[in-house]
Amino acid sequence: MQYAPAPAPAIFAADMNNIVDGNEENENADMTTIHIDLEDTLLRRADVVLSEQGLSIPQAIRQWLSLIAGREFLPIEQGQPNRTTLDAMQERDEDLPSFTSTTELMIYLGENAA
Repeated sequence: MQYAPAPAPAIFAADMNNIVDGNEENENADMTTIHIDLEDTLLRRADVVLSEQGLSIPQAIRQWLSLIAGREFLPIEQGQPNRTTLDAMQERDEDLPSFTSTTELMIYLGENAA
């Protein structure tokens, strides 16, 4: 079976100098430019969705990064763990001792002290 070569990704450059809270320029802020390699179809599809909401791609990127910086975590649903992760979690749970009282825990700790 022959495969067609993948098309070269689009290179998207977001000039962050022009994107500060809407489209207002902020001459006092330190700014940078971001270059992102994206597939053309991904860029076009995202642009359609964002345009319908009145946003440009640079505005959306700025909002996304501001959200990450403000919340200090990636604000997306992580989804369900894959089979390997589920197996590792189950193995971990099976290997961990459990206790019904503090006394049981203290006895266990005393017996397993190094």
